[in-house]
Amino acid sequence: TSVCMNCVKPLAVVRPVGPEDIAGAVRAALRSDKLTVAARGNGHSINGQAMAEGGLVVDMRSTAENHFEVGYLP
Repeated sequence: TSVCMNCVKPLAVVRPVGPEDIAGAVRAALRSDKLTVAARGNGHSINGQAMAEGGLVVDMRSTAENHFEVGYLP
């Protein structure tokens, strides 16, 4: 038995290092007509709001020490 109340299982999880990785992941997801993308920060949502069932999760925790320019897109 699982202890997970609202388990959401993504197809893939990406852990970007910088803005280029984030942009690349989103571009790749856009090539699919049915792939949902969710950005995950610290994972504090209790019902899986930061997850994408069968989609792509961009796990932003690996970028915590980085600072990005607003509007910057490689």
